[in-house]
Amino acid sequence: MSTPRILSLLARALPRTPRALTASPQTILRAAPRRLPLASRLYSSTPTSAATPAQPTEDALSHLSPAEHRIHTTLSAGLTPSSLHVQDISGGCGSMFAIEVASSAFSGVGMLAQQRMVNKLLKEQMDEEGWHGVQIKTSATA
Repeated sequence: MSTPRILSLLARALPRTPRALTASPQTILRAAPRRLPLASRLYSSTPTSAATPAQPTEDALSHLSPAEHRIHTTLSAGLTPSSLHVQDISGGCGSMFAIEVASSAFSGVGMLAQQRMVNKLLKEQMDEEGWHGVQIKTSATA
């Protein structure tokens, strides 16, 4: 088959080809949702009973950066969570954090209201330290 014939066939076929099949790999990667997984270096406390969440020890929190530790302390005091994960996902500069928190304080409250509760507790710290962003995942516990 001659080159002009192949080009003619391709020209007719490409307009009907889905964009994902013709896009460059960079375009496809750019279009994919960017969700950063939390790393394995996180702290999680589990309750000894449903009524009394376990309180972390200083040794258990020693792997956290000062900013992560401050976030952990603030949320622990304000929400008494049964599970709390805090991670600096900005590469260490402290401008973006991923937070996962489970608390009985969220029972009967919608997801947006739960995230507003977390934002309200962290607002002062966000303003002082000039955060660029925060990923918040909340869940209610019984």
